Amino acid sequence: MLSKFSVKKPYTVVVAVVLVLILGYVSFDKMTVDLLPDMNLPYAVVMTTYPGASPEEVEATVTRPVEQAMATISNIKSVSSSSRENASTVILEFEQTSNMDSVTIEMRESLDQIKGYWPDTVGNPMIMKLNPTMLPVMVPAVSVEGADPAETTRIIREEVQPELESLEGVASVNLFGDVEETIRVTIKKAKVSSVDASVQNQLDRKFKEAEDALADAKAQVEDGKNQLEAGAGAAAGQLSAAEQQIAQGDAELMQGRLEIKEKKSQLELARTTLQIAAAGLDASEQALNGQKQELEDFNSRRGEIEAEYEQVQKEIQDLLASMGQQGGDVGEQPPAGGGTDNPGSAGDGSGTPGAGGNGTGIPGVGGNGTGIPGTGGNDTSIPGTGGNGTGIPGTGGGGTGTQPNPNPGGTEVTLPDGTTITIPGGIPDIMLPGGIPDISIPDGTDLEKLAQLQLAKAALASQLALLDQYDSTMGMINEGLAQIGSNQQLISDKQAELDMGETMLNQAEAQLNAGTLTLAQARAQIGAAQLTAALEMSTVSAQLAVGETAIQAQEEELKKAKDTASAGADMEALLTGETVQTLLTAQNFNMPAGYVQEDGIDFLIRVGDKFSSIEELRNLVLVEREGINPIRLSDIADVERKDNADETYAKINGENGILFQIQKQTGYSTGDVTDRVLERLDQIHKKNRDIHTVVLMNQGVYI
Repeated sequence: MLSKFSVKKPYTVVVAVVLVLILGYVSFDKMTVDLLPDMNLPYAVVMTTYPGASPEEVEATVTRPVEQAMATISNIKSVSSSSRENASTVILEFEQTSNMDSVTIEMRESLDQIKGYWPDTVGNPMIMKLNPTMLPVMVPAVSVEGADPAETTRIIREEVQPELESLEGVASVNLFGDVEETIRVTIKKAKVSSVDASVQNQLDRKFKEAEDALADAKAQVEDGKNQLEAGAGAAAGQLSAAEQQIAQGDAELMQGRLEIKEKKSQLELARTTLQIAAAGLDASEQALNGQKQELEDFNSRRGEIEAEYEQVQKEIQDLLASMGQQGGDVGEQPPAGGGTDNPGSAGDGSGTPGAGGNGTGIPGVGGNGTGIPGTGGNDTSIPGTGGNGTGIPGTGGGGTGTQPNPNPGGTEVTLPDGTTITIPGGIPDIMLPGGIPDISIPDGTDLEKLAQLQLAKAALASQLALLDQYDSTMGMINEGLAQIGSNQQLISDKQAELDMGETMLNQAEAQLNAGTLTLAQARAQIGAAQLTAALEMSTVSAQLAVGETAIQAQEEELKKAKDTASAGADMEALLTGETVQTLLTAQNFNMPAGYVQEDGIDFLIRVGDKFSSIEELRNLVLVEREGINPIRLSDIADVERKDNADETYAKINGENGILFQIQKQTGYSTGDVTDRVLERLDQIHKKNRDIHTVVLMNQGVYI
């Protein structure tokens, strides 16, 4: 089939063969050969730092939690770890089919969950995936002929390292054996103490001069005060006798004022007592008037209650007649006080059944159920006993009325003159019925109707009994109101007497005030004499007081200034290592602050100024205050240039040198990168014949 097609289509076959040859040549020409191609190795390393910790502490605090967290990651095959001082290393091996990018994300999430429980000194864990590109492709050694280690480092950093880093395919260029120069500032305690003593001596000298000047001024003021006191004592002796006489008059006037004040206090107490008594009488009068009005309203319904009572009695007789129980067939109603239809005054509260008839007793109405409290009743409904064993409760008298106590008692108030009045302590309430009882008879047996009528009759009878006592009750209320009116008039009379006594006390007080005015005039004359005697000394006294006040203020200010200066001049506390480090960091600061354009040209503006020399650093002023000499860095510390030449050592053919470690970028051929590096090193040597290169390791030669 293929041969037949080739014979029939020779040109097509030729074109296909040519295309295959061209593609093969291009692929071969572009193909790169590498000793260590890009590979995705199933290994990862977690590195964590823990400064100052022992291996045991690193294992317990860092390594073990990391191992436990990493063991939960998917596709994990094995976990191994190494704990040493200050660092922890955990090596993880995964299955060959694992996607290391996904595994790295999962590892980071697990580490984020546990690192919050670590101490603050534990560093952030670092995850590394093992990859052949991490190995250097070339390790050349570069030396500079005739240069010391510091000069060799400077030349290589300026002329060699930038050239290699700019090559295509070079990822990083790391230097080993280079010398780093630093300026070491060592604060000397002896120098700080010396500076502190010098500052304190300068301050003490200045404050001593100020204190001496204030002491001289103070001595002058004290001498003037002594002379002034001598003159004032002579003037005081001449006026002492007059002042004693005035003082005696003042004492007499004061005694009179105290007596008047005491009398006024008694009057105020009496006035308060009368006001309390008047308030009590007003309250009692208001209560009695209220009861009087209620009783009058209840008495106005007497006729209506009597009519209802007659109607109920008539209905009872009619019902008895209809039942055929008139005369001998109906038991006689029990006597009063033993459960009769009229409430008794000392009954037992039980209904007594009637005797005879057909054996059906009509329940009596309990006397005590409708009794009026205070006359023998107990205000309690007690059931009666029916003739056939059916009792109908008696009518209770609760709320049917109360007779006021003719002698209610009260509070006795004694007035200032010995008169006693009585304020009623409690006005009894007259509990009047709420209205005429309902006498509507519901449907039922005649016996039930008769019982209901008997109850209504008893209620109406209790209301009529209360109305029978209307006159006596109203008389007691009127008597109480009259007594209250009499007491109120008595209180008014006593208040008038108190007003008259207060007027008399005011007149006596006015007379005392007049005597006080006379003494005040005498005292004014003495005061004028004293003023005349002291007038000549007042100017001097004022000047001395002003001078003394000024001296005291200056002493206070001097003391505060001395304390403040002494506290601020403590150089040992002020110039600590942290303070000096902060000052040096702030002074050695330089950063761009924008551009200024002029004539089309942009000029860069920078803020701050870094130290340009070690001498400038030594002369840096740390403290500058008024009255003391400036304190410079060299006054308290040793400033010297240091390098790490004693810590690093690299010799190439007897010359000082530096090792380079060159790594390539992913995707570039190792051979191409190493060829570019060798070519560039050769160009550098041609530019500077003092620079020599020796290749210690080159992976490109194995390809």
